[in-house]
Amino acid sequence: MVLISSRRHEIIVKAAELVEASETRFGRSPNNLERDRLSRQATLVTRKAKTHDGETCEKLFDRVDGQLRAEVSGGLVGVVHGVLDARDHAPQPQQ
Repeated sequence: MVLISSRRHEIIVKAAELVEASETRFGRSPNNLERDRLSRQATLVTRKAKTHDGETCEKLFDRVDGQLRAEVSGGLVGVVHGVLDARDHAPQPQQ
């Protein structure tokens, strides 16, 4: 979802801001329940108002396809080069 959801990224950033503010205010890290509530609040405050000119399925598919292609430009070729480059710099096994 992170690859195709810019909203998810906004929520993660906002939640991190709220956690940091909570730590500053209370002098400690929030517990799991507090983190859950801060995350829910981040979800609500980053939600944009709904419109009635919704995106068609075709436009959604085109948008997602474009985002994914941009994210993985070069396809598996980039992965192969990354693996081969890492192989040249791998530590030697110990005896």
